[in-house]
Amino acid sequence: MIGASARAAAQSALRAGYRPWCIDMFADRDLREAAPVRRVPAGTYPAGILKLLQDGDVPAEAPVLFTGAMENHLDIVQAIAMQRELLTSGVEAMRAVRDPEALASMPAFEHVHPCRAWRKASLGWRLSQRWLGGKFAGLRVIKPLRSAGGKRVRLWHRGARVTGDEYLQQYIQGQPIAAVYNSDGWSARLLGVTRQIIGDAALGAEGFEYSGSIGPIELSAPQRSGLSRLGVALAQRFDLRGVFGVDAVVNADGIIWPVEVNPRYTASVEVIERGGGVAALRSDPLSPGERAGVRGLPDEEGTRIAHVRSDMVGKAYVYARQDGVVPDLTTLFDSDTVADIPDAGSPVRAGQPICTLFAGGDSESAVLTALHDQARTLYTRMQS
Repeated sequence: MIGASARAAAQSALRAGYRPWCIDMFADRDLREAAPVRRVPAGTYPAGILKLLQDGDVPAEAPVLFTGAMENHLDIVQAIAMQRELLTSGVEAMRAVRDPEALASMPAFEHVHPCRAWRKASLGWRLSQRWLGGKFAGLRVIKPLRSAGGKRVRLWHRGARVTGDEYLQQYIQGQPIAAVYNSDGWSARLLGVTRQIIGDAALGAEGFEYSGSIGPIELSAPQRSGLSRLGVALAQRFDLRGVFGVDAVVNADGIIWPVEVNPRYTASVEVIERGGGVAALRSDPLSPGERAGVRGLPDEEGTRIAHVRSDMVGKAYVYARQDGVVPDLTTLFDSDTVADIPDAGSPVRAGQPICTLFAGGDSESAVLTALHDQARTLYTRMQS
């Protein structure tokens, strides 16, 4: 498991019956409890991954699963792919599916329409300039080509400067969602859909910053059919493999507008696993008996796999509002409601994630309220 944060993927691997070995930027307390982990030294991410992979004690035949926006570091992905089997999409697939104009060119399906997008200096960009100056001016967002967690995404306005490493995308007003699939490069199984929490000030986020997920959510039959067909089309056109995700927006008419494909394990996966009885890294569906157990596996050999039992599950990234020191989170929260746990006394800077919180409930609003309450408790303790 390799990426900025490997904890969620490691716990997914345990649910699916694998023995994970991890490299990430944090080596948080709960990840150390779940699996062997090596922390990339400060200032060396992502290049430092290669040295740790070579020097570590992971078996040479062990395949690799990427998480944490590794598609932004294709040189590292390529170097690893030359040495090991990948359980995710390859370099060319990652590069191709992250081209915003390629996603925009996908066909429309029932209740699913691709968003228009334009890369600077492309033919589509030049043709769009006259249109951008008309009555649709302003209904755009500027996004980085190498994005992560919604950072640096902003609304476009007349005269705004778009750099060569950014692009423009049609702005859709509505509810952000995320779909998760498992693919073999030809077929793709829709595992579930979550509601995304974006720019939530109560969690210390702003703008378009990803703050968490709630789910699994129900879709209409046409919406689910359209998303299922989209997943198959993406897998076949771009040779996507393993777990991947599609971020989208549902407008007031119920039309789903895909805005981005994440060609690796995504943040929404564990919400679907915990709330929906799914083991995402399994290529085959779970039996009824396995589904009953996957929500919260019992401790085995001292390994804790956090879980929440409820109708819906939510996770929230809580960001620091100011520089501070992380308290002992294991005394502040129940073990099944907190993850990505730094060691007590670890410094955290304003804007950095502190930890991940989980809550359950019988509705989206109830789950979100519970997450806000937990975040308030954390902020209060950090100020005391």
